[in-house]
Amino acid sequence: MTDSAESQPPSRFSIPNATRFVAAAFLLGLSVDYLFYDKPLGLSFPLFIGFGSLALLALALVERVRPALSGLWLVIPISAFAAMVYVRAEPLTTFVNVAVTLALGALWVRAFAHGRLFHFGLLDFVINFILAVMETILRPWPILLDAVEQAASRESGRRVWLPIARGLLIALPFLCLFSALLSAADLIFADRLRDVLEWLNLDNIPELVAHSLTIALASLVAIGVLAQAIRPFSRYSLVGAERDLLPRPLGLIESGIVLGSINLLFAAFVAIQFRYLFGGTANITEAGYTYSEYARKGFGELTAVVFITLLILLALASLTRRATRSEGAAFIGLNVIMIAFVGVIVVSALQRLLLYEEIFGFTRLRTYSHVAIIWLGALFVPYLVALAAGRLRWFAPGALFCIIGFTATLNGLNVDRFIAERNIDYYHRNGKLHANYLITLSDDVLPELMPLFSRNDSAVADVLGPGLLCRADRLAREYADAPWQSAHLSHRAASDALRELPLSRWRIYRHPYGDFVYVGANRVTCSELLYSGVLEPGLTSEYR
Repeated sequence: MTDSAESQPPSRFSIPNATRFVAAAFLLGLSVDYLFYDKPLGLSFPLFIGFGSLALLALALVERVRPALSGLWLVIPISAFAAMVYVRAEPLTTFVNVAVTLALGALWVRAFAHGRLFHFGLLDFVINFILAVMETILRPWPILLDAVEQAASRESGRRVWLPIARGLLIALPFLCLFSALLSAADLIFADRLRDVLEWLNLDNIPELVAHSLTIALASLVAIGVLAQAIRPFSRYSLVGAERDLLPRPLGLIESGIVLGSINLLFAAFVAIQFRYLFGGTANITEAGYTYSEYARKGFGELTAVVFITLLILLALASLTRRATRSEGAAFIGLNVIMIAFVGVIVVSALQRLLLYEEIFGFTRLRTYSHVAIIWLGALFVPYLVALAAGRLRWFAPGALFCIIGFTATLNGLNVDRFIAERNIDYYHRNGKLHANYLITLSDDVLPELMPLFSRNDSAVADVLGPGLLCRADRLAREYADAPWQSAHLSHRAASDALRELPLSRWRIYRHPYGDFVYVGANRVTCSELLYSGVLEPGLTSEYR
């Protein structure tokens, strides 16, 4: 038998119909360049996610690969969070939407063919994220070679275009070298060559190279993504599904001592919390602390305690032997006690934050902390369910749902608008307004600032007016001529609303070092107003 290419077994990296994958990936690469190159993020992101999802499903249909139902539900949060990039302008919400959309997309790709996403443990999620990156980098190259060979084989055995391409690539550097030498040797030849180059408009070559690189890199990534979704190497084996990955060296005595001692410490802390924090402000001042000092201290430390406690419980649940039913019940009981104490600690952390906000108002960081600590506490629910059922692997899908819930909460809350609502309510109750901070928030905040500006309150209007004028000017310059791919619902609504405001009292002065306006008698640049804030006269500056 001859040792021909046809007689060799196919490589595990090879896939049939590689040209389909390359063609689909090239279309995705073109869409990346068309939607994102040199354009602010906006409508482009949900459009690309939708186009990419349809391309994956269409290729699966052509390749006769049925998507696993256990992963198909991910399309719902992927589509929703991608769409919110078009709706919300607040920076962290946008970042979380993009990051979670891409992370869920990676999970969908990994589970597209084999499914079993609900059987994943924590290690399975970590391993699959790593494999997603590795396959995205490594798989395009053999697929490209397969596509070239498959395309060449369709030329009736005559691969004429390959020698032509090789010849052009070899000749190109010599042509450049001799053109430079001959131009230096003869001025007339140099003029004629310059005319030819001007006709070719080589000024655009850097731009063309940048577009080409964008399309090429995006296409390579798309090949890796499509290949691992439609043609995975093999059925993924779950880590630790059949038997424990690690031995269980600890008995109930060791784990009981660890859990019991921590529970005693938590019990002492909780008792103090009920005496001082939950007992009213009078108890705090009697202990020698001011209201704000006690509220400010400890939120970060308590959050760390909650997170470390969860890690300890997961580790002990994985390493502790529970040979009998009574040992299992005792271990679960100690866990329930600790989780109950953690619940009080979570409430204590939230109470401290609420006390601080009562004095100094809301900021983005404090709002993020509210949402994060609540969902961090919620992680103990799937842990307890998984522990009671004897299926610790169930915690991982539960944690995934908590991440989805955290992202959905940020979107539903509308962070910047929520901050404005709370601070305006604070202003109505206490007569103090952090207008300098509100101006720095994203365009999501405009629906709350508009009525506030329209009130017959000259002190507030004198501060908000210059900031709103700067925002209107920025929107007009940055988004008026923006391409449709960068369209954004929040920016458009803010721009339309600002055009209706009577801002003619103020004027923007153009300056090479930064456009500025007058806030009272002070000259302030628009950058200071919109990005760092200024301390306004007559209104509170207590933003800590």
